[in-house]
Amino acid sequence: EVVPCYLRSGEDVLASGNKRRERGNELYRQRKVEEAALWYDRAFKLVRRPESFGASGAVRAAADKLWVTCCMNRAACYLSLRRFDDAIFECDRVLEMCKDLPTQVKALFRRSQGYVYKGDDDAAERDITQVLLLDPGNTQATRDLARLRSRRRQEDVQASKVYSK
Repeated sequence: EVVPCYLRSGEDVLASGNKRRERGNELYRQRKVEEAALWYDRAFKLVRRPESFGASGAVRAAADKLWVTCCMNRAACYLSLRRFDDAIFECDRVLEMCKDLPTQVKALFRRSQGYVYKGDDDAAERDITQVLLLDPGNTQATRDLARLRSRRRQEDVQASKVYSK
């Protein structure tokens, strides 16, 4: 028998959410990305309104953290599935809610990847630059920024050849 969230304890709802997230993690590791995204979505929907199951204090904080984790994991899935707008949306959600520095860096970095794939180099560069301001030692962001700027220079050279004729 399925018991509605509002009749379950906060700890029980949180445990169910974490089991769904863990199932998503297993599927992601198996490269079953679309299925993993569905499990992250199930966990997300379970904990997205902690007040609906009476969560407060530590349980509320854990539910909020699980919510953010599910958003970030869905963003990773969406990047793999080439659903770039969805990935950017998930990262936007996290950036609006979460002020935790490592999470912000991760969300900005993932969002920049979505922008790169969409061809929005200006937005990608803004996010990567912000990542480097928050985490100057981030070698992946440094490489991505260099690659992005190099590609832009090559495009500028190509464009100048076309327009100089």
